[in-house]
Amino acid sequence: MHVYKFSTPQKIQSRVVPIPTALSQAGVDPYLEFLKCHIEQRLLFDLPANTGRYREKVRKWFSG
Repeated sequence: MHVYKFSTPQKIQSRVVPIPTALSQAGVDPYLEFLKCHIEQRLLFDLPANTGRYREKVRKWFSG
């Protein structure tokens, strides 16, 4: 089983999240390799943030 470790420099503890088989089949593995090759630490590294706070856009995307 593949997993992705989410971490933060703040007080929130890191989390290890299993990657579903369907997501692996959809091509997440090559994307994760791309991130490693380009030394990106964020999963959605190119997501813009008007406030300079990356998490604001991510929160809005996933909370609806």
